[in-house]
Amino acid sequence: MNAVTYKRYKFICDYLIKNYYSSRVELRYIDKNDKADYFELFDDKESNHNSGLPLEMSEEYKLNRLNEAINLSGYFELPLGIFYKENNKLIGTISIADRPYFYTHEKLKNLKGLGLSFMLNSSYQRKGIMSEVLREVLSLLKREELHLDFINAGYYSYNEGSKILQEKMGFKPLFEAVLDFNGERRKVIECFIFNK
Repeated sequence: MNAVTYKRYKFICDYLIKNYYSSRVELRYIDKNDKADYFELFDDKESNHNSGLPLEMSEEYKLNRLNEAINLSGYFELPLGIFYKENNKLIGTISIADRPYFYTHEKLKNLKGLGLSFMLNSSYQRKGIMSEVLREVLSLLKREELHLDFINAGYYSYNEGSKILQEKMGFKPLFEAVLDFNGERRKVIECFIFNK
């Protein structure tokens, strides 16, 4: 992620934290005190599979990912933690992602947007939490002052739950991509909401 994109996405993350409201969860940056919850999230095979992450991760891999989240130094995304207010537990992440290959698509040329990626601890799924988070985040991202032409999310072709959720939120499929994960090729359906 280049410095200009980083600065813009950091501004958007700060904006989401400041303006997000829910009675059940809050968004905030992840810190070292969240290590146990973060590792639990990355040990959740159901969430990992649906998010396209490896099912088995070494402690070193998880620690590297945690440090990237704490330092906001990931190659292509700035993650926010989704925290359950009742017990102050990190239960998921929602990330602002940079996906430069989008801009080669004819419909996206000369537009400014961002990608969202998200995951939720499977123990907290099927309770309407991610729907609630996305509904509020999308409402904030559509505000005029952010000057976004589009918002993207995507799902792996086998992830029926994410497909249903994204359709419910108003995302429409635009194109498919095949991505390589540790030698395994997976089809991703890239979906968009256009603000114009």
